Amino acid sequence: MAEVVVLMSDLLLSDLRRGKPTGADAIEIASESKQRNARSNFDLATPNPEAGDSYFVTFFLDEQAGDFAESIKKFDGVLSVYVKPDLGLP
Repeated sequence: MAEVVVLMSDLLLSDLRRGKPTGADAIEIASESKQRNARSNFDLATPNPEAGDSYFVTFFLDEQAGDFAESIKKFDGVLSVYVKPDLGLP
């Protein structure tokens, strides 16, 4: 299992926390997540200590972590994306 850590704006996170996001970028990220079976718990988002208006959100994927990261970089509100290496541990 691989992890993709995304630094995103609080506005984008607020929209993603809704059952059905309304903003175009949030809708696209939700669609990419569903398509690639990426799982995340937005309620566990970690505030960015360096900027109070952004959060770190971790997505968990069985495969295609790099592709997922590349596909969401372009959206407004996505400030940074990092793919943690898959260590192959159970």
